[in-house]
Parts: sequence; C-alpha cells; structure tokens
Amino acid sequence: MLARSLLLLTALPLLLPLVKADEDLPPVPQDLVGFCRWTVQDRAVGGLKRIVHDEQDPKFGTVYGGRAEDANIAWVAAAAYRYEWSRSYHSETLRDDAFFLMDHLAERYTKGLRDESGLDSYFFLQSYAWATWWWLENGCVDAPRAERWKQSLAACAEVAMDVMQRNLCSGQYANPEFYYLSGLAAASVICKRPDFRTEAGLALTRYENVRWPGGGVAYFHETSPQHGYQQMVTKSVALYWLATKDEYAMDWLKQLAPYFVNVQQRSGLVTDAEQPWLKHSLYNPINPAVPGMLACLLQDGANRWAGEIAARNRADNVAERLPSFLPRNPNWYNYQHTTYAATLLRLLEDHALPEPKPAPARRIILDHGFFGPRSQWDDFAAAATTRQMSNSLAGAYIADPKEPMLPLDSALNGVFAEVLRGPHGPDVPRAKQQAATFQCLDWTPERHYVRCPDFVAVSCLSPMVSPYWNDHPWLPGERWSIDQFAGWSQIQHWAVWRDHLIGFVALRCHADGGSAETDDAARVRWRFAPVTRELGIAQPSAETRDVSCGRLRVRAQLLGETGGFAFGTDQTTPPPDQPESLILARPGPWLTGDHVEVATDARPAASDTEVRIIPLTEGAAMLLIEPDGKRGFLWVASLARHFRQHVLAPLPGVEVRRFERDVELTPPQTGRETIVSLHGAESAVLELTSNAPLDAKAIQASLRSGWGRGEAHP
Repeated sequence: MLARSLLLLTALPLLLPLVKADEDLPPVPQDLVGFCRWTVQDRAVGGLKRIVHDEQDPKFGTVYGGRAEDANIAWVAAAAYRYEWSRSYHSETLRDDAFFLMDHLAERYTKGLRDESGLDSYFFLQSYAWATWWWLENGCVDAPRAERWKQSLAACAEVAMDVMQRNLCSGQYANPEFYYLSGLAAASVICKRPDFRTEAGLALTRYENVRWPGGGVAYFHETSPQHGYQQMVTKSVALYWLATKDEYAMDWLKQLAPYFVNVQQRSGLVTDAEQPWLKHSLYNPINPAVPGMLACLLQDGANRWAGEIAARNRADNVAERLPSFLPRNPNWYNYQHTTYAATLLRLLEDHALPEPKPAPARRIILDHGFFGPRSQWDDFAAAATTRQMSNSLAGAYIADPKEPMLPLDSALNGVFAEVLRGPHGPDVPRAKQQAATFQCLDWTPERHYVRCPDFVAVSCLSPMVSPYWNDHPWLPGERWSIDQFAGWSQIQHWAVWRDHLIGFVALRCHADGGSAETDDAARVRWRFAPVTRELGIAQPSAETRDVSCGRLRVRAQLLGETGGFAFGTDQTTPPPDQPESLILARPGPWLTGDHVEVATDARPAASDTEVRIIPLTEGAAMLLIEPDGKRGFLWVASLARHFRQHVLAPLPGVEVRRFERDVELTPPQTGRETIVSLHGAESAVLELTSNAPLDAKAIQASLRSGWGRGEAHP
C-alpha cells in the first residue's frame, strides 16, 4: 500500500487493461448507474476468463495466486449473476467458474490467511467475506459447498483478529483496519459468530479521534485524509452498516458526507496537493460509486452530483479515451475498483438515488482535516496542505472539461523547498537521489491558520528532513538520526483567494555544509504539468520570473537572499519529475545564515484581479483588491522564526478589520495605526473596505516593518 503512485504519467510503464471488453457490451455509459452496471458485467466475465486451469501451475484454480483480488473477482461475479439487467444473469457458466475460484480459495485457506508483516490478512478477509455473502444471498450454493466456505471464512476471520491484536498500528492505520472490520461484520452474520460482530464494532470506535472536520479520516496515524484510502473507509462503513444496520455506522456515513464534494473540482479534477509525498500523483480520480453510496444512503444530492461527474471521467478512462497530452492509459479500473460498483448496486436495491445537487461554482474553505485551504473558482482549483511528511504543500490547476478522462489544461503541481546533498542527475539512480534529498515537513510541524470571509491561509514551520518514513519519529520527543536532517529550516505560507493561489517560501541555513563536487544545492522548485505543455518563462525584472503554462500563469518573485540564490531552469531532475521546471537555487558549499525568501502567485491567464507583492523586514505582504476596487485584503506573513511587528498607517476613508491566529482582533481606533504582531511562521490578514476605489499605491506605501526581536521597543 505504500508503493509510490504515478508522478509523471508519460515516464513510467503504464497499466493497460488486461482483458478487453467483450463485444456484446455497448459502449461504456457515462452515467453513474450505467457505468457501475457496465463495469460489473465486464470485469466479472473478464476476471473469470483468467483463472489458471493448468494443474501444474502454482496458481492453479486462481488468477493471482489466491489473494484479495481473486476474491474480488468472485464478488463482482456474484453481482453480475444477480441482476436481470446483466448479460450474465443466472449464467450457469459464470456461476460454475466463480464456484471453481471460490472452492480453491476455501481449500487454500482452511486455516486462514496469516500475513504478520503485510495487509493481506485484512484485505482478503473483506473480499472473501463479501464474495461469500453475495453468493449465498443469490441462493444457488449447495449446502456442502456453503459449509466449506463458511469454515474457511471463520478461520480467516480468527486469524485476522489475531494478526490485528499483534499489530503495532492497531487503531492508527485506517484503510486496512476498515476492510478488516467490514469483513468481520459479514463473517459474523455468515458464520453466526457474535464475537466477530463485537470486534468489528470496536475497530470502528478506534477512529473517533481522527474523524476530521470536513468528512475526512486520517489514513495513517494522525495524518490528513488521502482520497483513495478515504474511498476504502467509506465503502467499508457502508458494508458494515449493510451487515449490522448499526446506527453508529450511519452516523459515521453522515460525517463522511462532505469529503468527496470538497475534494473534486466541478470538472472532475482532483488536485495533486491532495496526495501525501508517497502518493504524489497527477491522475488519481474518485471512484464514482463511493459518493454514490453516500448519496443513496443519506439522500445527499451533492454526492450524487460528485458521483455523476466522476462516472463520466472514469468511463473515459475505462473506454481508453485519452486527453491530448497522454500517449497511453495511465490506469485500469480493476476488480478491487469494481467491488465499489457492486456495493453501490446492492445498496440501490433498497435506496434510490436523489436528484443531483451541484456544488457552488466558486467557493473557498479551510479544511482542518486537510490541514490547509481549498479553492474552487470556475475552472481554477487550488489547494495547500501542511500534512506531515509532505514534500510539496501547494498545487493549482486549470480545468479543461473538453479533455476526456483527465480534464486538465495545465497545472502548477508542486512547489518544492529542497536541499540536495550528494549526486543528482539523469544518470544517478532514483533511490540514491531520494536518499540525498531533503524536502519534507517533519512529523510535528508548527502550523497556524488565518481566515476571514473569502480568504484562507495556512502557515508552517519545519526543519528540512529526508522523505522517508522508515525510522522517522512520529511523536514529539522522539529522536531523529542526524542524516535525516539537512541543517536547513523552511517557513511556508499559502493562501487561496478568488482565482489565486498565493504563497511565500523561506529557506534558512543553520549549519555550514554542502559540496560543489557532489552537485549539492539548496533551492525552491516550481513544477508544471502536463509535460507536453510548452513553458514560457519571461524575465520582467532581475528578481521576477513569469511562467506561462497553457492557461495558467505563475509569477515567482525573489524577495531577498544571501549566499547567491539565482533563478534558472532545472534540467537535472530525472523522470518521473518534470524535465524542465523553474528553480531558484544556491549551489554548495553554503554557510550558516544563508537564506532565500520568495513569493508565488498562480492564477488563470484571464483573471480579472491583481496581486501586489511587498517585501518587508523579516517578512512580506501581498495586496489583493477585488474587481470593484472597493474591497481588498492585505496579507502579511513572517519569514523569520521570531517576533516582528508590522504597521499599517491610517488610510482615510478605509475601514480595517484585523485577523490573526484565526480570530478577529479588536479593530484599530479611528485615525490610529493598525499593528500586526507576528511570531515565527505566522501570518495575518487585514480586510480593507471603502466606499471609493482603494488606492493600491497608497496602501503599499502605508505599510512598514516595526519592532522586532533584539530591538528596543519604540
């Protein structure tokens, strides 16, 4: 489960369909229910055709050697057999093939499936239990065969319980444990074992403390959600409810409801910033059946709307309709994916889908589970996260709904603060480069939020650490290995406002080091996508670069530096990273005190707003004025690790509201200065309103830096 996802779609071997759709099926439907029905029919037949019948083959009687994906095939086949609309309705051939597969699974696991070091004990239990449930419910299983399956299932459940009790991550690794609990719930009914039901309920309660506002569930320890794993959680809770009718599970589903509507942009894009570093993937769409489950069980029109959009994109994926910038299909809708469709179809037997309810075309939110802000503004989408171990906090995307499957025009799909130590380049193995790259937030970064209506920002302070989980501590007070630190710290601030993603990044060196002989470098890197989109990089001044990428425009402005940081283009990072991207770099060796401060403004080319970037002492600000000119925001951020005040002189005719540390402070008295007091890694926002158009130059001239650490109080 911790394998890295696709980073650059055209640079890795891509998964293609293993079995083509049978010719008697019509084209893939683009609606939610039609898509689910089509994929269940197609994958059921296609999967069973791949069973190994050679008795000399170690995989005899299975497809994948007898693990979860084999049980998923049998589960999907049970759904295809069940419904009158299916071409396999009551098909004896399909039933016999599925029973052949199920019999061999039961024979292999008469004593259960024990996987102490991995996840198979949990994943297989869910798939096998629900495949058994579906076939028994179909009413075509003879009594001796049913008894063999039940005995094998009970053994698998008992072994899984034993493995879970020995697992150090019990209660802290949601996606396998939710598969486990939903499998136990099914096994409790099938095998008439109340102890399975009790343990399933206990497993569900272990995640009460990591149900984040906004519908997400931490997928590992106390991290923010990841939508692929969130899908696993949602399906598992729905199945648990189907088995138990436990109202506690229905409460869970209600709290999960907002998640997918927030994650998915109206075009179907899911922003790259949704992914932790080890899942940093451009194409990772929502499984349409998951919001469909929430829609039918909760009568939630917003999730129906999200599911219909996801179905359209997934139908393009399954039909291999490619965007203009992809040479091959990056994803295959496999049997595990299809169990979601089977689950939704089962729920739809008793629950109708509500009418779709579109989400607002323009919205800005602070998602505390995501640890950052989100913005969806017409075709523009942006997100910034400060989750543990992230190597890129922010991403901005322009949607192109005319593109099939992946409706992307262009993207800033990563802004990386990083320190490279050791050889880097196209000829150096990727694993060696990763071991010598420091770009992640540590496990307990310092975070701050600030927001007011229509504006949300997050701030983060962290040392620069190596992007490996391995021996990294997860709790405050645990010690790191010295080779996991770069000797640099970073401060990042990111905000969403209208159709802008704006941010500040500061890197500071705390120990001499680096070597020119091994291509060491400290840098900020902006990565753009897709790789086929031509980049235009203009230089309006020595400190500024303007990048055009499709309909996306990005301005990077150097605010200050010591040590020789300079703009350039990166052509050293091998696939799967972007072969050419903008960088602001300082080669080794470096000295204590070297630092760089840079601002970023990403927005659509057609944006009708302007962002003014203002350098300050140990900080920076951005002035944002809305199109009517009568309302604006002054966002002020600290780029040092200690206290500093910034002062805005009185502005005649302008009303000022001041927000710090996610609360509104007392407004300044008439004719008095507005003082912004920031500690390290904090930001504040001033809302400016006037009956007349705001004077941007006057506001900019009225802002100055005040008292800071080590200075006499004025």
